[in-house]
Order: sequence, then C-alpha cells, then structure tokens
Amino acid sequence: METSCGSVTRSPLQPSEASVVIACFNEAGTIGPTLDGLLANFPNLEIIVVDDGSTDDCMGEIEQRRSVILIRNNQNRGQGASLVTGMKHATRPYVIWYDADGQHTPEMVAKVLAVQADFDCVIGLRSRHSDGMRQRRLGRWLLHVVARIITGAKVRDLNSGLRSFRREVICKYWHLIPNRFSASTVTTILMIERGFRVGWVDIDVQPRIGHSSLSQMRDGWRALALIVHLVTLFHPMRFFFPLAVSLIVGGACYGLVRAIFAGRGIPDLAVLVVLTGIQILLFGLVSDQISAIRKEKFE
Repeated sequence: METSCGSVTRSPLQPSEASVVIACFNEAGTIGPTLDGLLANFPNLEIIVVDDGSTDDCMGEIEQRRSVILIRNNQNRGQGASLVTGMKHATRPYVIWYDADGQHTPEMVAKVLAVQADFDCVIGLRSRHSDGMRQRRLGRWLLHVVARIITGAKVRDLNSGLRSFRREVICKYWHLIPNRFSASTVTTILMIERGFRVGWVDIDVQPRIGHSSLSQMRDGWRALALIVHLVTLFHPMRFFFPLAVSLIVGGACYGLVRAIFAGRGIPDLAVLVVLTGIQILLFGLVSDQISAIRKEKFE
C-alpha cells in the first residue's frame, strides 16, 4: 500500500462512515455478484447504485438486494452524470466510486478505508499487470505527459476508476464533472490542481466481464480536451503563457534573422506571429482574472 506522504496517523474509517456509489449500465451479468461481495464484507456500508437507463435486467438484480439504494435514470446520461447523482444521494461523509463490471474487489475498498482519514481523496494505483493496462499504454502515456506539463505535478494514475473523496470536498466540483467519459480524469486533475491531499493505494484490477464501450482514439482526444479545459478554468496562464511566449520569441527571432541576412526588412509573417502571441497572452491574462473570480465563488 502506498500513500502520498508518510505513514498513516489516524485510525481507519469504519464502513458506516462511507457510501459506495456504483454507476451501472447493462451490467446484469456482474452487478449481482459485485453487490453480494460488498454486502458480505461490509454490511454497514451505504451502497448506492445508479441504473443509467439499462435495457437489460440490471434493475431486477439490484432490487433483489433490498439494503441497496437504487436510483433509476430514465435514459442513459453517462457514467459521470450517474456518479454525481449517486454522490448527491449519499448520506455519509465519504464517497467511494466502484465499478459494476467485476474489475474491483472488496479488498480494494478495505485498502481505501484504511488510509482515507488522512486524505481528501484516495485513488487506486493500478499495477502494470492490471486488466487493460498494456493495451492502452500509449494513450495513458500521452495523457500523463499532457497532465504533467499542464499541472506541473506527476500524476501516478490519471484515470483509475476506484477512488474516494471527502464528500464536502468533491461536492464543490460536481458541476465540473463531465456527464460521460473522463469523470475519473477530471477529478484527478481537480484534486491535484487545487492542492488537496491525495493518497494512493496499490490495486490489481481484475479482467472486465463483458464488452467495454470505450474507444481509445475518440475518448483519448476527449480526455485531452477536458484536461486543457479544466486547467484553463483554474490556471489559465499555465496553458496560455508558454504558447504566447513561444510565438512571440519565435516570430521575433525569425523576423530578425530574415531582416539581417536577407536585407529586406521584417517579413509580414513574423509580425503576424508576434501579434498572435501578444493576443494569446492578453487573452490568458483576462482568463486568469475570470478564473480568480470563479474560485472565490465556489471555494
């Protein structure tokens, strides 16, 4: 088990202090065993399942477990929207995200509970042998590089699905969690970007039962766009300043070199590039002021 700082100093959380939120869409074959494992190991845990407009017998499987809180979406709204809905209905001070497809196990919840009291957020750190890690290596590497450049921090596992939060912390950012893919990516960036205490626990994700609806190309580009969007909300100058300086310096150097060696004055292209860089810099400064106002509003 790994954490982001030192040894654990507080007692482990009791299951009665946490709510598990599960977003479920057409997982009739796995949701029953998933819930049985949690109920057998943590009878005092509040378990909330959001059925995201499933067309199979998910609801029937969930309703058989009467202690489980069932919330039904009339239409498919996406994993992120379902997780937010579940967290809004949670009554415990901590919330844990848990997959319905058999990839997570009760032992992972026990690891989270053991360290959660010391952190605002705890994220499962998947091993290299976890299901899907090798197949998605290139996409994961690219996302991590972008996240590190923009946030200035090393992100150990950007989009692990197993994570927990202090409810009073994550509730401030519900409106920033996307309805569909990348809810995990966005919340990781949020917690690190805003300086919250983030802990990590080692997990070995089990093979998924059923077919994944994710597309590496489509959802990878969507995740990149979300990272840029998120950072421009909180630290716009980290994105705009390097871009602006690169254009201004590059355009100025190009213009001077052409003017000196060609003897025809500064070319129009160089002027255009420099002016574009200045405009981006000014836009970044305005965005930074807007970001400061937003922080005051909900923080």
